[in-house]
Amino acid sequence: MGLTWPWLLVAGLALLTAAAVTGFLRPGKHLASQRTTKLAGTDWYTALPAVRAGIARGRRTAWLALTAALVVGLGGAVVAARPVDQVVEQREVSNRDVVLCLDVSGSMEETAADLANAYAEIVAGFDGDRVALSIFNARSVSVFPLTDDYDFLEQKLTEMALWLDQGTDWLDEYDLISWLGVIDLDSEYSSLISDGLASCLDMFDHPEQARSRSIVFATDNEYNGEPLITMDQAVAMAKTAGVKVYGIDPYCASLPEEAVDLQSAVLATGGAFFDAYDAAAVGQVVRQITAQQAAPLRLPPRLIVTDHPGFGALLAGAGTLGLALVVAPWTVWRRRLRRGDGAD
Repeated sequence: MGLTWPWLLVAGLALLTAAAVTGFLRPGKHLASQRTTKLAGTDWYTALPAVRAGIARGRRTAWLALTAALVVGLGGAVVAARPVDQVVEQREVSNRDVVLCLDVSGSMEETAADLANAYAEIVAGFDGDRVALSIFNARSVSVFPLTDDYDFLEQKLTEMALWLDQGTDWLDEYDLISWLGVIDLDSEYSSLISDGLASCLDMFDHPEQARSRSIVFATDNEYNGEPLITMDQAVAMAKTAGVKVYGIDPYCASLPEEAVDLQSAVLATGGAFFDAYDAAAVGQVVRQITAQQAAPLRLPPRLIVTDHPGFGALLAGAGTLGLALVVAPWTVWRRRLRRGDGAD
């Protein structure tokens, strides 16, 4: 296994330190290539107390400076090596799963935007529950999967209301493709209600876990074509999966037969039926869903890495302070010596 860069840095600092120590302890090697002149009778000078004290002071200063520099280098190496604590956190939350299922066929054009806004109000009543959104006509399109990111949910539901209120002229390429995905251009089929419900059932994950699962199903229940799955079959699938369907119908008065059929279907799943223009509908949907028992959901483990540069930073700081305390007085003393106003 190759060396990582922090270890290379430590090795480099060690080499530099070794070179500095060698150069300091063996000055004769540095001067060997220079022309020197030996003076006779200088022993008396080097024996003077002031001279001996100066030589000792210089050596002491050099050793202290070298020690402080080594401490700074060691602290820098520790910081560069990034000592960390790594903890794998196994997260678990308790929540419910809700799929918003919206009919966007032509017969829903006048009310779909209002229903998207109603969905936003419903989501605002949840706390930590996972929510998904699917739209359908001749086909179903998943707008977003189950998520508990409520900022994202608010953004996408606001965009959905704009889609339905202003048309598709302002959509970007990705959103336009998603929107057109609900249309079957090769046939005259549309409003395949039971197929839309069956597709929404597929958006629930973790089928092996017993969880609170609900579908908020907004449709006028007006078919235009033959679906692949009948409503009875879709209801049976919901009951098998333990999913309660809450139907919201904007045309109860004008399409009474369709409303009765939709009501019968959703009640068979253990859900409830609401008139879209009932002022209490949103609150009742939220209350009935949140009354269900939240179930624990194990999230993917998360690695938490915490840096601990404190010891290295402390070493580097202490070394820098020590270096300043050693070098500053020595520099002042040297300047005074050069000016001749004090040699001791």
